[in-house]
Amino acid sequence: MNSRIAAAIRSWKGLLELLFWAPVITFSLLLVKNTLPYFDFSPHFIFIRERILLYSDPIWKTSFYIHIGAGIFCILTAIIQFSSYILRKRSQIHVLSSKIYVFVVLLIGAPSGLYMSFFAKGEMAERGLFIFMAVAWFVTTYKGFTMAVARKFIAHRSWMIRSYAIALTAVTFRVYYTET
Repeated sequence: MNSRIAAAIRSWKGLLELLFWAPVITFSLLLVKNTLPYFDFSPHFIFIRERILLYSDPIWKTSFYIHIGAGIFCILTAIIQFSSYILRKRSQIHVLSSKIYVFVVLLIGAPSGLYMSFFAKGEMAERGLFIFMAVAWFVTTYKGFTMAVARKFIAHRSWMIRSYAIALTAVTFRVYYTET
């Protein structure tokens, strides 16, 4: 009887994990798919046309492409991080993709996002939120990294979940803000 209960609990747990991860992975991959066309470097996208004066600035334009390129790496490597199978059976893949994620967030994604946030569409409050997100993404990722180095893996996991949640804010926004 106890084995049946344990099997039922495992089944429900697996179903709940699937219900959580299916949309996260789907929307993450959708973000990557929606981002790739920007790399034809054409200003025909609504997002760019709304910022055509900024797009003509080489620093903003470079930051934009660096940021969205970094985002692709972050989304793809972050998905790998939460696989308990990879963590248990292929820990070297977890470590490698972690290093890529941390490097890209701390040195590329968050700094370019911070720069771009000062030019975000909207009032100062909206810009302030983008500034907050860039700083929070950097801080949570840094804390997650330092906790891993200190071998405090429960705290590491918590901080990296926060980091990924902030990264997923971009997924939510970009899926919501579709091109016409």
